[in-house]
Amino acid sequence: MNVNYGSLKKGNWLLTHEMDYSKSMGEAITKEEAKKLLMRYATPIYEKIFGELPEA
Repeated sequence: MNVNYGSLKKGNWLLTHEMDYSKSMGEAITKEEAKKLLMRYATPIYEKIFGELPEA
């Protein structure tokens, strides 16, 4: 599954991903949801946008 993230002007983020048969879907998510997803699945991108991960 190909997943992309992007920031929108109003502070929300756009999560896009491909579904069956190359159909692209998108949904608006909050900044906190984006942070959680990036932290879990794309740590290098999280660190590039938000800085180093907080200590556990």
